[in-house]
Amino acid sequence: MALGEARARARFPVLYPCYLPGGERLETSSVTNMDPTGRQSVELAFAGPFDMAIRESQLPPPLSPDPAGASRTTIDLFPNVQAVFIQVNDGSGKAMYHLFWTRQGIFYELQAYGPAIQQRTILRIATSLE
Repeated sequence: MALGEARARARFPVLYPCYLPGGERLETSSVTNMDPTGRQSVELAFAGPFDMAIRESQLPPPLSPDPAGASRTTIDLFPNVQAVFIQVNDGSGKAMYHLFWTRQGIFYELQAYGPAIQQRTILRIATSLE
């Protein structure tokens, strides 16, 4: 229901991951008009083992410094599409993941906080967006 509402209100195609880690489910969605020109941002918030959100926007995300102790890498996510992957694993058993990229004029962000997992799991969620 939340996905249908977001897709109905957004002025651009809203993508949804075909792959999610076990126990993750879409909890809420929101569509925000970002500026007077009518550009929008959509956020899908998930509940489960991770606090996870996927943002899709017609405007770039605000730039902020990486958190202390973060590692940053650039990854070829799709052909001709690079993504920035930021990861913080402080040894507590929990980790923060932030992946962002631009594709076909839309800015995407995937953020997750929860049990430490392999990088490929985050990448699998991102590449499964349809």
